[in-house]
Amino acid sequence: MKRRLTLSTLLVGSLLPAVSAWGATPPAGPTSQTQLTQILTQAVSLNQLPKGLTPNPFKMDVTQPWLYSGLMYAANEHCFSASNLSTLASPKPCLSGNLKSPTTIVLIGSSAVGSWTPAMRIAAATLNVRFASFQYEACDLAALDGLRANCQTFHRNLPAAIKKLHPTLIIGVGGTNSGTDAVNLVYEQRLAITFDAVRAASPTAKLALWGTTPQLKVADATCLLARPRAIASCGVTYSPARSGVGEYGSVISRDAASAVLAKATLVPVQQWFCYNNQCPAIIGSNVVFADHMHVTEAYSKTLGYLVTATIRHLLSATP
Repeated sequence: MKRRLTLSTLLVGSLLPAVSAWGATPPAGPTSQTQLTQILTQAVSLNQLPKGLTPNPFKMDVTQPWLYSGLMYAANEHCFSASNLSTLASPKPCLSGNLKSPTTIVLIGSSAVGSWTPAMRIAAATLNVRFASFQYEACDLAALDGLRANCQTFHRNLPAAIKKLHPTLIIGVGGTNSGTDAVNLVYEQRLAITFDAVRAASPTAKLALWGTTPQLKVADATCLLARPRAIASCGVTYSPARSGVGEYGSVISRDAASAVLAKATLVPVQQWFCYNNQCPAIIGSNVVFADHMHVTEAYSKTLGYLVTATIRHLLSATP
C-alpha cells in the first residue's frame, strides 16, 4: 500500500499555525526536518507518541468503526454520553489527568470530542492538569433550532455543570460539515450563543474553538479496503476559496468567523490532517479516520505532542 505523505512531512512547520481571536502570537513551529525529528523523538521518550501504532485497515471491523476512535472513552467510563443520559440534569464529565490540579481544561461538543480525547489526555498528563470532557454524540456544539429535546436540555444544563469544575480553559470542538452560506451564518450565530452561555457561567475561564476535522464521502477504512491500489482517492482534496455544502474550505472559513463572533481563540486543525490542500486517508503508518469523520485513537495519540504544545500556549496566552 503506497503512502503519499508521512507524519513528518505533514507536520513540518505546523506546530501551532493558529490565528488567535485574542491576538496572542503562537510559538514558532519546527523549521527543519532535523528539528522535527528531535521533537518527535522526545515525544516517544516521554510516552506521548507510543511506538508501533499501526491500525491496519484490514484488521478493522468496518461495521463498528467507533471502536477504533476515542468515542468509547465516555461509554467505558460511564460518564455522560448519548448511551448514558442518566446525568442529563447535571451532565457528568469524563475526568483524567491530575484530578487535584487547580488548572482544569474542559472539552465540550458532540461526538467530535471523542476524536480529541486521546490526544487531550496525553496533554493533561504531560502538563499535570485536570482534564474534563462532555461528549454528547449527535448534539451539535451550536445551539441550533430544531435540536431534539434531550440535546436542548443538555445545552441548558451544560454551563452549570462546567461551572462546578472551576475551569481555567474551556474548549468547544467543531464537528459539523458546511452548508450553504446562509446556513453557515446561522451556525456561527448559534455557536456564539453557546459560548456566551458558558462565558456567563464561568467568566474567568479562557475560551477556545477547536477547529473541525475534514469529513470524507466514504468511511476511511471502507474506502481503503475497496481501493487498496488507489488510496489517494480515499482522502479529501479541497480549495480554500471554494464554499458550499460539504466543502472543507468552507468549514475552515466558517470556523474562523465563528471564533471571532464567539470571542474565542481559534485553533485550526487542518494543518494536522492536510498538506497542500490534500487530506490523506493514511498518514505515516496510521489510518487517520475510523469512519467518515471521527479520528482513530491511534492517530489522535500521534498528535499528542502538538496538542500539548497548543494547550500550553492557550493556558499561557493573555486575553
